[in-house]
Amino acid sequence: MSDMPSRVELHPRGRYQGASLGYAAFAPSAGRGYMTDGLTLALRHAFDDLRLHRLEANIQPANKASLALARRLGFRYEGLSPDYLYIDGAWRDHERWSITAPSPWRPDPSLPEV
Repeated sequence: MSDMPSRVELHPRGRYQGASLGYAAFAPSAGRGYMTDGLTLALRHAFDDLRLHRLEANIQPANKASLALARRLGFRYEGLSPDYLYIDGAWRDHERWSITAPSPWRPDPSLPEV
């Protein structure tokens, strides 16, 4: 077991100006607000520092705590992705949730004009 109570990851994607967001809380830290705090910081970093436009989180439908967290932070439900990830020997469905940067949004100036 890790000594980290939780983990938050951003996986950015180039011109898409977005990222896939992954996070996990380990049982001893559940219900202590670590994920709310960590994801709030991740959102701020993604939108303010990295200047991303959109984040996605893919959540297993049975993970009620994670679904509630996504809703609470302002993510919108976009749909079901059947057989999205291979976990513990089986393909698992995931709900796709997203959030976009607050307006006005400015792209990273290092990107070339299209």
